[in-house]
Amino acid sequence: MAGHTIIFLGPQGSGKGTQVERLLATLANVDNPVLHLQTGDAFRRLNQTDNFTARRVTETINAGNLVPDFLTNALVVREFVEQLTPETTIVLDGYPRNRRQAEVLEEALTFYERPMVSVIFLDTPDEVVKERMRERGRADDTQESIAERLRLYHEVTTPLLEYYRARANTHFLTIDGTQSIDAVTEAIIHKLTLI
Repeated sequence: MAGHTIIFLGPQGSGKGTQVERLLATLANVDNPVLHLQTGDAFRRLNQTDNFTARRVTETINAGNLVPDFLTNALVVREFVEQLTPETTIVLDGYPRNRRQAEVLEEALTFYERPMVSVIFLDTPDEVVKERMRERGRADDTQESIAERLRLYHEVTTPLLEYYRARANTHFLTIDGTQSIDAVTEAIIHKLTLI
């Protein structure tokens, strides 16, 4: 898995965060360094500060909208510049969210000579996702914001599925996100050939 990039795709509430944590635990047993980028967590941390950008990000997230591409790309690129080595395995959760972000990522992967990408798509129906988001009880998970996130996901992020299915050097894995947590983990580990 040296120098490999793993991208998790799926709507909020599909179980990406849980599965990323489990994958990271598996990768901890491998000698190569791992760079995990979860843009949602990074923006929530930013919300704990009190500056103009943080307030604008908070307003955007609370309205159920996506943070602008320039901020998201800047966060990811900064992490690459500061932490990436030729051996690093990159695990991306919540990035890219749209075609513009995917193109910035592609430019970075080309620059760093990392052509191989595995995409893990957690295929989870809207009704399951809505129920999971209501149950987790986060302050920004209002009925309106959940509906808006799903609308944006289908409008903006779903086209990435075709983008990555058509991309060369891509191992595209579709996993049934309605399975048990353990079954999803097992499918991911098996299909990534990590065991």
